[in-house]
Amino acid sequence: MIPQIPIFGCIILGVALFFSISLYLTARRNLKFSVARMFLKKEESIKAMRFLVGGLSIFVLGRAIGVLQKMEIIPRAIYVPVFAFIGTIYTFCLIYSLYKLRAIIEGK
Repeated sequence: MIPQIPIFGCIILGVALFFSISLYLTARRNLKFSVARMFLKKEESIKAMRFLVGGLSIFVLGRAIGVLQKMEIIPRAIYVPVFAFIGTIYTFCLIYSLYKLRAIIEGK
């Protein structure tokens, strides 16, 4: 295995974790203000939510491929790289949507 691949995976997961914790803490500071900002920036909020839903759809596709692999319909040699690629795409969608939501809520 190429050693850069797990390092890349850890980095993007760390970024996703950072944005999720940051969004939680930012929203927790003043919940009413955060919700109001999301309604005021409706178009941007909808765009962020679309990326989140798209990412979740990609995640479900990855889970379905995992089930098919467990049922031995898809060989493991195909499953592993496809699952890694789908997971990476999902993580990028998650990072983008969390970043946009945090930017909306912060209001800077």
